[in-house]
Amino acid sequence: MLLSGAALKAQPPNDDCSTAALLCAELPSSGDNTGATGWPGFCPGTANVLWYSFTTNSVGGVVNVTLSNIVCPQVAGMDNELSMVVLSGDGSCTPGSFAAASSCTQDSVDFTLTTPALLPNTQYWVIVAGVANNGAFIPAQCGFDLVTNGPGSDIVNVDLDAGPDVTIAEGEVTQLQAIGCTACDWSPTSGLSGDLIPDPIAQPTETTIYSVSAEIAGCTYTDQVTVEVKRLISPSNTCLLYTSPSPRDRG
Repeated sequence: MLLSGAALKAQPPNDDCSTAALLCAELPSSGDNTGATGWPGFCPGTANVLWYSFTTNSVGGVVNVTLSNIVCPQVAGMDNELSMVVLSGDGSCTPGSFAAASSCTQDSVDFTLTTPALLPNTQYWVIVAGVANNGAFIPAQCGFDLVTNGPGSDIVNVDLDAGPDVTIAEGEVTQLQAIGCTACDWSPTSGLSGDLIPDPIAQPTETTIYSVSAEIAGCTYTDQVTVEVKRLISPSNTCLLYTSPSPRDRG
């Protein structure tokens, strides 16, 4: 018996809450719910669920979750819509531990789910599931991209900040001050007194963009600061022209 291309795909590793894939703010993640098993969807008429999780930043607020680049195979009886919902929970991954933190949203084209204001420094879950409606009897099993952003999600310039840009004269030094990391990683290392501390002394010989990276809630983020070096202007050489006095001036 010949199997379809969809049937040949391996079961996705994140089709269970305990193996939820990590979503890092503004960093797209690719998924495919083909062959996903486990619980039915939390939204009506859905199945083939994939699990994701993210942690809000230190201020919390609205989070946008965008599902894009939906690609569904044309299979007789299969729908082409995916659904998405954000859940809160206590981390135990038991069915009764979850509550909806957003409404269910679904479509067959790119769409964005916008949550109400979420709590700061809190883990939430996103589940993406196939829909079976409009006469279809097989839930959609499709590839897609997923990304989070927004006031409650963004980390750079909220929980990680490389500090303001600075201008120094050639030969001067300045102290960088990254906020939000203790185990920082600066690059390039040229002109720095250290690369694994939040506040190295910088003495670049030319204008340099320094990047600082840090791991926050399991994700690695990077921010940048520019140290502009102003060249000193040397005074131009001045030549004095000596002219002997005329007889009249000699008096």
